[in-house]
Amino acid sequence: MYRLFNCFILAVFYALLFGCDGGPASNYPQQSAGTSSSPATAKMPSSLPAGTRISFNPEITLNVEVSAGSSGQATYTNNSGSSDFGIGEEEILVHLKLTPASLIITYTLKNNEQVELVLTNFIDMGDDGYFDEFNVKVTLDGKDLGEFVGRFSGNQKPKNSSKNNIQELKTAAPTEKQFQDLLTEKAFLTVDNDGPSDVRIVSMKRSGEFIISYSSPNPYPQYSYKYKYEYNGGNPRFTVNIYQNDTGNLAQIIIKLKFTNFYEGTYEWIEIWENEKQSSSDETGTFVYYSEVDAALKAINN
Repeated sequence: MYRLFNCFILAVFYALLFGCDGGPASNYPQQSAGTSSSPATAKMPSSLPAGTRISFNPEITLNVEVSAGSSGQATYTNNSGSSDFGIGEEEILVHLKLTPASLIITYTLKNNEQVELVLTNFIDMGDDGYFDEFNVKVTLDGKDLGEFVGRFSGNQKPKNSSKNNIQELKTAAPTEKQFQDLLTEKAFLTVDNDGPSDVRIVSMKRSGEFIISYSSPNPYPQYSYKYKYEYNGGNPRFTVNIYQNDTGNLAQIIIKLKFTNFYEGTYEWIEIWENEKQSSSDETGTFVYYSEVDAALKAINN
């Protein structure tokens, strides 16, 4: 990827924010992003609508709505060779049980592996009336595999029944005000399409500053990074400026964003400016928002 830039600083920034080829994303963050604003934590859902994607590595997509005390067909998908679960895709029957403190999902795979998922700590990240994130304790054939962070991916999510007003934020790109109110102070996790182990976590501040909280496989320099989010008529983009010791703007990168729902999507670098000279990049990847940096870190290690 470094062939794209003649400037060392641009190459380093490129590696930091949106990745380059490298080793496994297993190192811990070198710098804290500070305390994120607290998301809305609320009651558990009593049912999961058809199309709900329960993502924690692997992913389970419900083919029908499933309510507490009932069962329904779902599709199990696991493409990760690092997972403790069976690889591939198959149809499964999921059973849903509601307890005072958790939502329990059980199913059996074709290889007779019996799985129990205990979902807790449901988070309505934008306080919009839909749950986005949860903790999940996984048991495989009676063996405790630990607790992970999962997400309800896609456009179908369970409703937060404690909310009186439901806001439809699931399919539209955020306006500038929505971005400022709902997406700053959270964890912006990116994965480079050229290498699934190239992972970054960025905390974007309301002040316009962002902090790189996690960078694998490369460390990051002590530069200042400023961003501006623009709705741009429904075609949103970031303009990122890089500074060093307040001596001036070293470089500028413009990144196009495509939101597949309010909290996830894809990115593409479209312009790079350095010393008033413009160049282009073929850098692309995916992004996901988490409620806080710690949650994103746990998700990386799922």
